[in-house]
Order: sequence, then structure tokens, then C-alpha cells
Amino acid sequence: MTRDLSSNPTPEPTPALELWSIPGSDGQAILGVSQHPAGASAGAVVLAHGFKGYYDYGLFPVLSRTLVAAGLTCHRFNFSHSGMTRHTQTFERPDLFEQDTWGRQQTDLAAVLDHVRAKDRPTVLFGHSRGGLSALVGAPHHAHQLAGVVSAAAPADACTLDPTPRRLLQKHGRLPSPSGRTGQELFVGRAWLNDIDADPAASDPVLALSRVPADLPVLLLHGDADATVKPENLDRLHAAQPSAQRALLPGANHVFNIANPHPVDTPLDPVAQDFVQRVVAFAQHHAAP
Repeated sequence: MTRDLSSNPTPEPTPALELWSIPGSDGQAILGVSQHPAGASAGAVVLAHGFKGYYDYGLFPVLSRTLVAAGLTCHRFNFSHSGMTRHTQTFERPDLFEQDTWGRQQTDLAAVLDHVRAKDRPTVLFGHSRGGLSALVGAPHHAHQLAGVVSAAAPADACTLDPTPRRLLQKHGRLPSPSGRTGQELFVGRAWLNDIDADPAASDPVLALSRVPADLPVLLLHGDADATVKPENLDRLHAAQPSAQRALLPGANHVFNIANPHPVDTPLDPVAQDFVQRVVAFAQHHAAP
């Protein structure tokens, strides 16, 4: 049975929090937080953040609170090479950020799913933007552990660099990628591009979607006002898996109109409410049938 949360789209946070740390790619720490419902958990949702994101970024606490209010456990984590620690004001490990690759994210994702598998089943995997691509790429490999997959604003390509920045990255070994949030001069390292060039299929979300088992539910979400990852990406992803549910949300930007940070006592706008409710309804249906 599902719970109707439409009258309370941003419920108050629950004190039932669990901080955890597990080894990730290259032995670097994956820092996570799990949020549990007051009663018995009906299932779990894992949230994967995007490029320059972290587990407390904008929409993730909002989703977590709402999923927990729906009776689900929610696990959030920082990818080991995100550059982020538990101090969100800055990227404390820009050196790790520069070393990140799609392969390292897949190693981390496998570690997180193994970590939560013993605690909650079934599990829905959600990823936003770059995290959405990682979720889709990992879906065929972890289908036996998953009850469903949600991608939100995911790109259909692992690399969208034009020829000139690609050459500069290969030549200089790094490419500036400043953080508008912290003002830091971050860099994308050559390892990221080398990882793609060495095995393009390993980070191809379109190919991965075509390999997702027919019995694994998939939900693809995108905003028609997304200026970061164009809405056309949704069409390409859905073409690879026509049985997937898809929705293009009118008026939604790249973060589905949920500011970072989003104050707990501030109501969501109707577009953001629609996004959150779609994710929660999918998770309830498939993780807590």
C-alpha cells in the first residue's frame, strides 16, 4: 500500500540517521548517510549525486525526507573521488576530484549496493545528472540487486567535449572546471578521458539501457527547461529502452527547481513537487509493493 504525501511534499526530517564510511575505488572512502523511517522499512532507495554534487546537495535531502516519510530507507553517499567530505562548504579533496573516472564511479556503486544489500531489500537506484548516467551504466550489472532504476537529467553521452578541449586535456593532462558554488578552480584529469577512450562501451548509457533486463523497471525523467543537459538526451535514452517509463517535466530545470540548499520549511514549487512525487511513487511501487 502506498501513502499519499501530496499534502506534505517536504516532511520534517527524522532523527533516525546513520553515518557510514566504506572503502571505494583505490581504497578511498565513500562517505554515506542512511535515513530510516520511524517504523519498519518497506524497502530502500540509493541516491547517487552528479558532477560537483554531494549527498547533501539540493534535491537529495528533499528526496530523502520524502522517501523516509513514505516508509522507505534512503541511502545517500559521496562518490569516493567527488572531492567532497562531510564538510560541504568546499571541495576538501580537489586532488581526488581530478582523478575521477566513470570506472571509479562504477567501483563505488558496486561497493555501495553491496553495503546496503544486507540491510534492505528490495532496492531502487536513483541517479541525478552524472549520477544518473552511472546508475544506468551500472543497471545491467546489478539488476539482480535492484527493484528499479531512476535517472533524472542524465546525459546520453559519457563525454560531450568538443575536439579542442579534448586535445587540450590530452596535451596538458588537466582541464579547468571551476566550481560556481565554492569559487574553487577544480580540474578534470586526463584519466577521465583515457578511461572513456580505452573502453567506450563501459560508460555508454544508451548501450547499457539496451542491455537492461526486461523485468527491471526503469524511469527516465528530464526537465524541458534543462540548460545543462538538453532534453534531447531523454529521447535518445528512451529509444534504447522503449519499455522504460519516461516523463519530460514542463518548466523543470536541471535540478528540477530545487535550490541548493533547500530550507526544510520552504515549500516546493509545483514543478519540484511533481518531480519528487514521481520518484517517490516509483520507489513505493517497486521497492514496497
